[in-house]
Amino acid sequence: LPNVIDFDFAKGEGRPFDYFAYGAAVTEVEIDCLTGDYMVLHTDIVMDIGESLNPAIDIGQIEGGFMQGLGLFTLEELCFSPEGTLLTQGTGTYKIPGFQDIPRELNVSLLRGMSNPRAVYSSK
Repeated sequence: LPNVIDFDFAKGEGRPFDYFAYGAAVTEVEIDCLTGDYMVLHTDIVMDIGESLNPAIDIGQIEGGFMQGLGLFTLEELCFSPEGTLLTQGTGTYKIPGFQDIPRELNVSLLRGMSNPRAVYSSK
């Protein structure tokens, strides 16, 4: 296989790796239109990670990434001082998801048969 990894760290340009991990997710959310309150009911995620070296760890990472993204878009808020300093730096200064924010049903599937010949053990 040809080496297509070519990255110039000084310029910050190029192709730093030769593969990507793709996925898709669908989430069912119940929203109270009067109050804006919401509840995440159901989420299905399918990820193409190549040949999984440890499915339990990979699924845990995917679940954690989903929850981090959910928190980013529903709970976190970037607050700046009048001078432009970020005030919400770290989990002590902004809200992160808790147990009540986890979807009632969260399913993660790893796409099978999608090996990556350029990586260790066809992983991604």
